[in-house]
Amino acid sequence: MGIQTCEKKSDCSDLNSIALRAVKPLKSQSIETTKLFESEARVLHKLGKHDRIPKLLARFQKDRYFYLIVEFI
Repeated sequence: MGIQTCEKKSDCSDLNSIALRAVKPLKSQSIETTKLFESEARVLHKLGKHDRIPKLLARFQKDRYFYLIVEFI
């Protein structure tokens, strides 16, 4: 799908942890990566109410990177 990274972040103000997933598509995969990113975000949004599936908190695109911010479980 491209270059991916995932990090765990803690917000000390409310003691919640999140996972930040960043994906940078390769030039040859940009259309496919966009479709897969949107599909994953839709699925997480639908299934995120289950206690064993991370809740999707936000999704966005910036500087050719796609980002998913999800609850860390």
